[in-house]
Amino acid sequence: PHGYRSEFQIMKALLTSHYPGLPIIPINTIPFSHKNEIKNKPVITRKLQYLITITKNSTLLMWDFKDQIEKAHSIPIQNISDYLLLNYKSILIISTDKTINAFNWQENKSDALLEVNKKILSIGITAKDTYLYVVEEDNTLTLLNLKNNSKKVLNFGKKINCIASSYQENYLAIGFNDGSIKIVMSSSSDEFLEMK
Repeated sequence: PHGYRSEFQIMKALLTSHYPGLPIIPINTIPFSHKNEIKNKPVITRKLQYLITITKNSTLLMWDFKDQIEKAHSIPIQNISDYLLLNYKSILIISTDKTINAFNWQENKSDALLEVNKKILSIGITAKDTYLYVVEEDNTLTLLNLKNNSKKVLNFGKKINCIASSYQENYLAIGFNDGSIKIVMSSSSDEFLEMK
């Protein structure tokens, strides 16, 4: 936008316009301290309440933006390879044994959601947190309904580059490395549209 001198100023303006009252932390301030090495990238909860990360000794660290305090939770899962925020109280954890678990930090418990056959390349959650999608290294796509635990497995025979869901979660758009896009229905394996 005209009149802004730096990328930081632009991002600050965008954040404060969309989230009035959000405490903007200066770029040179790091209030989130930790003694153990961080396992992977930090994530921020959707309502901007917590900054979350996991250390290499399987400790979930949470920085509370409102109360300005750090909280720690010991996770009963070893060999964590990646993680993804599920909702306001849970985080999805991928283990090196190809198992995906949901860890609820409010209840301090973990539940196994899905086990796959190949190395997991990417995972994601649809717009309203109903479906978990998992892409394996053989380009198998598993779509798990988190509300009723039903799942469907798709394989289109080519490399998947990206996935996005519609806001109402009725459709899933899948982009491939050859430039084509398939749109499928989330609740069934019916193909709705293909663009090349």
